[in-house]
Amino acid sequence: MIGGGWKYVSMHGGGKTGVLWALRPARVMAAEIIQKSREIFLKPGTIYHQKTKQYANGGKDFIEYEYWQEIDSGNYANHVTTFDGSREGWQIDDLKVRWDIDVRLGEVRKDVYVYDEKNTLEGVRKARNTGVDLATKFEDLIENGTLTAVEGKLDTRDVYVVTDTRETEDKYWDILTFDRRTFQLLQTEKYEESGGAKNLKELVIYEIQEALPSTPELGGKLFSQSPIDLTKFTVLTRKFSYSAMSHADYVIEGSGIPITATNNNWRTYEGKTFSFQYPNGWADMVTTKLATRTEVVSDDNLVIGDGQYFNRDLNRAETYREYIQEVRQTMRHIDVNKKPEEQYVLGKLKGIKFVSENNAGRTVVNIVLSDSEDSTRIFSLIYSSGTDEKTANEILNSVLMTFKFI
Repeated sequence: MIGGGWKYVSMHGGGKTGVLWALRPARVMAAEIIQKSREIFLKPGTIYHQKTKQYANGGKDFIEYEYWQEIDSGNYANHVTTFDGSREGWQIDDLKVRWDIDVRLGEVRKDVYVYDEKNTLEGVRKARNTGVDLATKFEDLIENGTLTAVEGKLDTRDVYVVTDTRETEDKYWDILTFDRRTFQLLQTEKYEESGGAKNLKELVIYEIQEALPSTPELGGKLFSQSPIDLTKFTVLTRKFSYSAMSHADYVIEGSGIPITATNNNWRTYEGKTFSFQYPNGWADMVTTKLATRTEVVSDDNLVIGDGQYFNRDLNRAETYREYIQEVRQTMRHIDVNKKPEEQYVLGKLKGIKFVSENNAGRTVVNIVLSDSEDSTRIFSLIYSSGTDEKTANEILNSVLMTFKFI
């Protein structure tokens, strides 16, 4: 609670990291504190840089974001990692090329934008550049917030604590803490009411906040190239017409599928019944021989099964006709966004392709094939991707193009 003489305890990831004593009403008005911070860190002619850790619901797990944005052009780069390193990605856009890099999966989507006389680069840039998100939120807070400010301490730092006392869910934050000397934003807090008590819903810790000089050298390094070596990555390149971005035909060149199936950056799996190539960034293919079939697995990417599925109730191997009905029944329960099944052919095998989205938001492609409906040979493939459906299909298609049945 903030107020004269009340003790305020800041919670980081479920544990106490500092005690803040509200001493007295600040001489500087709350709106002036916010405006001063905005003028220092979000000024024209600079590149805004922040690094934050975002905690949810008082937990210890966090997502780390490091973000750069050139104030004048709107060019930006965003680096996202999870606390355990299970996910890492980059999004970079200078309105000439947009990079979307999944470091964990070794996949890159590179979109090249094409302009014309009606839709010029500078015209599109002017229309898109609405400013840094934080600046927009600051402006809303100054104009619409019901603000109070007090001086205090966070650990050993002298700080200002700004509170928005509005009782509305539309506000961005409940409490903002600024360094009293530099006006750097140190943390933001959002609470939600449950059972008559206010619980911490979101805590964002600002580890870095600075304004860097906007130079061609720094801008080129941050916004016009990949920040990491992509030699071993699968790069899907497309060209976009910006004048048709709202239409289905905006892709004017490139499907995202590698031009050649024999990509030097890919590895080859060779089994007894089939072989194929796959991105070098994927986990190793591990082969397991079961009683009636063989499974090939690349963790978090691909699961392939080839052979028979034994049904204990029937005391025999299932036919494709029987097995596909079980798959359909399963898909009805796990698919968040229902999509129609598709007929699919791979080599001499035919069957059904299902595309779904699971509860974690990942796109899942499930393909089940056989040489006939009464055959007990079942070839199944499940591909999981953190990308959208279109990109997931492009990546999987590039792998399936290399399949050879022995």
